[in-house]
Amino acid sequence: MTSKVLSILIVGGENSAEAFSGHSTGNASRGYVPQLVRQLQHAGWQVQVECHTPVDIHVALPLLQRLNLNRFDLILLELGHTRLQQPDSFSDLLRSPTYDSFINPHVKSMTMHDIATQCGRGRTGSCPAGSRLFDRVQSGMKLITLRSLAAVRRVGRLREIEAQLTDLLYYMQPYRRRLVMLTPMPHPQSVNNWLRQKGRDLFGQFGRRHMIPVFETALVIGRGEEFFANPEQGQLSPVAGDLLGQTLFDYIQINALLPARPELRQPRR
Repeated sequence: MTSKVLSILIVGGENSAEAFSGHSTGNASRGYVPQLVRQLQHAGWQVQVECHTPVDIHVALPLLQRLNLNRFDLILLELGHTRLQQPDSFSDLLRSPTYDSFINPHVKSMTMHDIATQCGRGRTGSCPAGSRLFDRVQSGMKLITLRSLAAVRRVGRLREIEAQLTDLLYYMQPYRRRLVMLTPMPHPQSVNNWLRQKGRDLFGQFGRRHMIPVFETALVIGRGEEFFANPEQGQLSPVAGDLLGQTLFDYIQINALLPARPELRQPRR
């Protein structure tokens, strides 16, 4: 009997980390991968998952160039989780992009150690919380600044994401029939959520342009406390992870992104 093996590649943040052990206990219930795997198993698949996390969009392309993508039946990209988030210095969001196109040989020569180092630099820790009133006023001022500069395309981080998406999706064109991009997830903090929203707009725009399926996470999870285990870092709660995994499975089924199961394939004549 032919084995019904489904090979999945997942590249993303901590919410994409593989943590499936066949049952839901402790950290195994966090993120969307465990629920997605359970649903695929219920559908009759033997699932093999290869996860690369935490990886964000600024190093996703060099990583993907080092992998044999033909090995995978399904590729999930969950990107934008650190680049579309407040850095330690707010001015970093406004600087002109320094991204090099993937045709630059320096990008292709990145080693796995280089990629891991860049990922580590992209992670942001939780900052000491001040008074709520001060935080709200400060966030409001930052939002006004970002909105004003975004109107004239002066937010460097968004321009950087746009350039990176251009190169990434150009490279992934041959695999678009087995590729799903998850939009940047909502965030409970207002500035981070605004950045994620602008990112979601870009992901949707580029997905339509390149005819690549884009799974809109904001239609599934919101900004309420029930969706996050760690509001500072935007880590999903177990409830949100299960909801996202279930809905992602439905999306994959509806869009016919899985290969035909062996017992359903037409025999050769």
